[in-house]
Amino acid sequence: MKSSSFLLLLLLLSFDSRASRADTLYSTACGNPRRPAIIFLHGGPGYNAYSFEESTADSLAKRGFYVIVYDQRGSGRSESYKGKYTYNESVEDLRSVYDRYHLKKATLMGHSWGGAIATLFAARYPERVRSMILVSAPLSFQRTLHTIMQNYVIKFPDTSSMEHVEWEIVNGLDPASFQYSSGAFRLAMTGGFYRTKEPNERAKALWNDIGADDTAHWSSHMSFPPVLGLFKNEHYTLLDITDTLKHLSKQIPVFGIYGDEDGLFDPAERDHIRMVIGPNHMSVVQGASHNVFIDQQAEFLDRVAADLKTN
Repeated sequence: MKSSSFLLLLLLLSFDSRASRADTLYSTACGNPRRPAIIFLHGGPGYNAYSFEESTADSLAKRGFYVIVYDQRGSGRSESYKGKYTYNESVEDLRSVYDRYHLKKATLMGHSWGGAIATLFAARYPERVRSMILVSAPLSFQRTLHTIMQNYVIKFPDTSSMEHVEWEIVNGLDPASFQYSSGAFRLAMTGGFYRTKEPNERAKALWNDIGADDTAHWSSHMSFPPVLGLFKNEHYTLLDITDTLKHLSKQIPVFGIYGDEDGLFDPAERDHIRMVIGPNHMSVVQGASHNVFIDQQAEFLDRVAADLKTN
């Protein structure tokens, strides 16, 4: 009896960690599991999938897709599940989502930081990626930080203003430092770089719906352990996925959907992304900022459907 109990304990301890990992992370799916799968990877590090889930996932599923969203380890509704916060862990967590939903292949839709995870996953497991859609996703984080700083000083040119003083403080820091990156992203937030100047009525309604119930706090919630952990372990703000994407785009269709009002990018950078992924694979949506899927949802859904129909 003791021997059989010991064997049972060994079996439990040796149980595949990927299966247990999937059960710890928050995820949900909508649509028909028999339809082509899309996994949405949220931005951050440290943000969550709530806004996309509440605003867009169901509408995308109605276009004929099986849509899966999940909150990354230590973030949002997966906040209680701590980790090492490494690229490897992020990639293997995504693989566990595949396993949980019994997916052999899927399209990865990476929003902002999520584009980096999608790219790292595709580089390791290209056979499991049908295609990729980068949504407002930086290729070089240093270039994006530099663009934020440039756009901010253009927006607030008055050298006597408090905004300019704040810009000078951040601009004087080491670009490789955590203080610089966190400061630049803070300026992007206070400068309104994530929002459109004149949201349309549909976008206003979607934002109102997102904030309408007792779970709405997730729409603005940031979890800091992933930010600090990924900076400490990987210096993620130095990440540049350009060369990896150039290689992947020869194996996997890679599409881009970006807003023309997104303050994290400028026209030159969008042209650079177009060059990397292919001129016919890049869409710039007018009247949209960082959350393209909310700012211009109908056009976003049309672009996704058209892109995936061709692949």
